[in-house]
Amino acid sequence: MTGGPAAVDARDLAGDIPPVRRVGVYLHPGESWTPNSAADVWTFKIRQGVTFHDGSPLTADDVVYTTSIGVTIQLTVESPSAYYGKATFGNSDWLDATMSLVNYGHRSVPNVFLSAPLQTTNAATGTGSWNAAHFNDTQYDTLSQQYTAAVDLSTQRSLAGQIQTLLLDQTPIIYGYFYDHLTATAANVTGVYSTAMGGLFLNNAVKT
Repeated sequence: MTGGPAAVDARDLAGDIPPVRRVGVYLHPGESWTPNSAADVWTFKIRQGVTFHDGSPLTADDVVYTTSIGVTIQLTVESPSAYYGKATFGNSDWLDATMSLVNYGHRSVPNVFLSAPLQTTNAATGTGSWNAAHFNDTQYDTLSQQYTAAVDLSTQRSLAGQIQTLLLDQTPIIYGYFYDHLTATAANVTGVYSTAMGGLFLNNAVKT
């Protein structure tokens, strides 16, 4: 990482491949970073417990060699409560950084993902409460509200297509959509589909 945008393979968020490496900087969920005006000093803040693919902890020693290319990394390891703070703007290293990387839990419907991180921030209405990118687009606000209110699949599909086109153009946020979870069933039960939220689809379940 040399002061420009960092690329993150979504599979890394699920631990499927070794952590993405950019000039000695590893990016993980629960991390934020902010450059100085010259972009030669980067301050990273991570929550405690961040580890590499092999389970070893991330420490300052893992990023120090970036000084050889003229970039200084300042690493601060924080407790989750300190990193997320009050989860409000002005009170959260997560929301107040230039860029952050967090892991959102699984949701059965996309309403939270469409509203909290992307709708225009408005404390009075409670919208945009996770909008760390400060994304502000009235067309998106309208489309996402219409999607949430839609009750038929055809309308949702139409609105989802418009939302996708808009966000591909604007790109304020990227969702990895990979999430590790583990579900156990009896040895003689097959065809059970589980979700990361703990839901079970049994329409194809078979017991032998």
